[in-house]
Amino acid sequence: MVIQQDKIVEKSSDYIVVGGGASGCALTNKLLNANQSVTLIEAGYSHHNFLLDAPAGFFKLVNDSKFATYHKTNPQKHLGNRENIVPQGNVLGGGTSINAQVYMRGREEDYNEWNDILRVNNENVKWDWETVLSYFKEMENNSRLKNKYHNNTGKLKVSDSPYVDPLSYDFIESVASLGVDKTTDFNGEHQRGVGLYQFMNRNGKRSSAAYAFVEPELKNPLLSLLLRTSVKEIIIENEKAIGVIIENAKGKEDKIFANKEIILASGSFITPKILMLSGIGDEEELSKFSIKCRNNLPGVGKNLMDHPECPLIAKANGKYGYYKQGDGWRMLKNGLEFILFGSGRVNSTGVEAGAFVNPLNPNDLSYIQAFFVPGIYMNSDTIGVIDDDYGMSITTVMTKPKSRGYVKLKSSNFKDQPEIELNLLKHEDDLKMMMAGQRFFLEALKQGPLSKKVERIIIPNTDNLTDENLENHCRRFVRTNYHPSGTAKMGADNDKMSVLDSKLRVRGINNLRVCDLSAMPNLPSGIVHADLFKDNIFFNNEKITGVIDFYFSCYHFFIYDIAIVINDWCFDKSGSIFKKDFFNAIFEGYTSIRKIEESELSSFNLILRAATVRILITRLHDYIFHPSDALVIKKDPIEYYNILKWHQQNSIY
Repeated sequence: MVIQQDKIVEKSSDYIVVGGGASGCALTNKLLNANQSVTLIEAGYSHHNFLLDAPAGFFKLVNDSKFATYHKTNPQKHLGNRENIVPQGNVLGGGTSINAQVYMRGREEDYNEWNDILRVNNENVKWDWETVLSYFKEMENNSRLKNKYHNNTGKLKVSDSPYVDPLSYDFIESVASLGVDKTTDFNGEHQRGVGLYQFMNRNGKRSSAAYAFVEPELKNPLLSLLLRTSVKEIIIENEKAIGVIIENAKGKEDKIFANKEIILASGSFITPKILMLSGIGDEEELSKFSIKCRNNLPGVGKNLMDHPECPLIAKANGKYGYYKQGDGWRMLKNGLEFILFGSGRVNSTGVEAGAFVNPLNPNDLSYIQAFFVPGIYMNSDTIGVIDDDYGMSITTVMTKPKSRGYVKLKSSNFKDQPEIELNLLKHEDDLKMMMAGQRFFLEALKQGPLSKKVERIIIPNTDNLTDENLENHCRRFVRTNYHPSGTAKMGADNDKMSVLDSKLRVRGINNLRVCDLSAMPNLPSGIVHADLFKDNIFFNNEKITGVIDFYFSCYHFFIYDIAIVINDWCFDKSGSIFKKDFFNAIFEGYTSIRKIEESELSSFNLILRAATVRILITRLHDYIFHPSDALVIKKDPIEYYNILKWHQQNSIY
């Protein structure tokens, strides 16, 4: 049942889902299939539109469309006071209705990392890869793949691109010539290599979350769909969410009530805004706008993450790619071919091939994703800077950024967009990785078949591409890859910055959940020693001269490495006495090089106990199973038993 915007009446349903993006649509379908009544509220437009449906329509919509809301960040000081523009879907289906349709599920290691963070909660909830994969497979209808990782019976249609420009194959061969393995599945056993993407479409029509999950249910009497309707505030009574105050496009205000739960799925900008307008957030921030604090959750709006992208653009030496294919007689020809025969260039989103690489360590996890476009990708940053022409573009994207921003209220008026501090490439490690990714794919343009079709590289200027000049290029052109997340993160029960528990429930408010990318947790990670004991470091006159025993080194939380050091260096030999002066010195020295983030500090005591348990178990094993000819000295496990008891009774931070 669809409720028209001029006929909204006060009513109730079992569930209210606020936001009709990917998460909101999929969740609505799940609830309806469980015979629950649902009111789905979407601020944007209907998804029924030819340009939205056709794969190639993406490039007609990317820069200026009523189907997107263009959020503007604060001036970014580290980017020369540039303001980043972050488009978000303003249509049923959200980003899945306006994006380039690339089908990407994330990598196994990231979900397992979530699981490690959340399994310490008192809930039997799993976020590991094997668990999450089962849900991906359930919803997937893949035209080519059916195996351990894929399914062909779900509602979301996934297909290979029916049309691939020859330049995309040239890209694959050129990247492969740099030693990168070819792949036919970026969502399979591992996420690395170079190849063609799969897309969320079938037979020339987009398979958005709206089409896959809501369209089949439009006649279901359990569904009430409200389009062009915004949520002003969540109604909370006695620490329980009971309904929402809404306003439609004509300015009519009403109330909708939930018999069971309210679920926010409005994305990483709007979900925290609604929470804060409803009195859920940092009490100090809310007081600035005279908003009564109903639950002091300082993590609301914090931990903003996004994938930064930077362009490489080259002019071609011939008539290659998609230049002018959307103009004049070419557009007419391509459109007729598509309408009459279902074939041709309109079947392509323009982003056909890509790659996952690690330019600094090819054998490690991939931290740079590339998108190849057989044309000069014109956007708000390049329009007026370069001339459109025959050419090609490679966009390099950081998949695991360390930079963090925030979302705050600008006022108590729900119509005002929130204040956004995105901080793309602010962390120096992000900048280094992006620069390495740029140099890697600049080299690809000089290799293989692409090298024979490039006249010159336009962006960046390669005449004198010093590190300084490349850094300036990255700061000048970095922009969002359209994936803001983390602003209402899940977290451990003792993490004071977590907004949600492992079941996505808002802490301190009953019957209220969040189900969108704002729930994504994270901890800063990297290569750590993981065994930095006093006897693994050599000194000469109080100067470090060497470090040994790297066999435990791994990619893990930085805070875990610190915990190992604190446990060994900051307790006496019995493990019972904590040396605060040692701790202060180590902490001061570490933070002079790298700032420890709030998310790390909030988990510090938990990580300290985990690091203690690890050493306690290994010492117990070595103590019991100790060969007579072993070169390793047997150490008393009681020391770490006492350290564990100390951590259980005390908090360092």
